[in-house]
Amino acid sequence: MSDEKYTVYLNSEQNEQEYEKNDKNFIQVEIQSKGKITSNQDDIVYLTMSEDAMLALGTELIRAAKGDRKKDIWEMHPSKKGHAVINMGVYLHPKSTQLKVFRKDRGDFESILNSESEN
Repeated sequence: MSDEKYTVYLNSEQNEQEYEKNDKNFIQVEIQSKGKITSNQDDIVYLTMSEDAMLALGTELIRAAKGDRKKDIWEMHPSKKGHAVINMGVYLHPKSTQLKVFRKDRGDFESILNSESEN
């Protein structure tokens, strides 16, 4: 792995963030239930985590984006007694659902909103 550093400013209002320059910082949330993937806007997804989990997940996401290890999918499974696996810096709570994180360029802000308004 490279020794390259990525700086995160704690007060984001003071500096334009690198990720803001290209308007490509989209996340798409979908739900898979009974084999079907949906993105019903009436559904709500909750991510509840401790401060340590936020720091760990954020750090691992930065490493995934900027590091040498190029990977496009991460699968995370709920912890069970005798079987808890740390992935992306965190354990999933036993009452969590499975989580899959994909790296995929969705385009820029303008092109995504234009394509959605056409549908």
